[in-house]
Amino acid sequence: YKHFPALGRAGYAVWYANLTKLWRENHATTPVARASIGDVEESMREGAVIVGSPETVAKEIQRQVDELGINYMTCGMFFGNIACAHAMRSLELLAQEVIPKIKG
Repeated sequence: YKHFPALGRAGYAVWYANLTKLWRENHATTPVARASIGDVEESMREGAVIVGSPETVAKEIQRQVDELGINYMTCGMFFGNIACAHAMRSLELLAQEVIPKIKG
């Protein structure tokens, strides 16, 4: 988790602020189904957010495929205030170095 880039943390914070904007403006007591979703570190530990090198990402996706039996996954490369160039690089790495390693 310590290798999660600062821009990813900042992007996640902006994404979460946007996600919960209306709940906060309307003083809702529970902004989302799980309060921990606002904590990027907790979301990473839970497997809801996967970041890291292509090897790390492939390993975690493979773990989820094997353990959960999933057969599709949605990936959000653009979130919060992530720059297009960063998101495109992540998408390129996903396509070239991660997906080919996934079995099942």
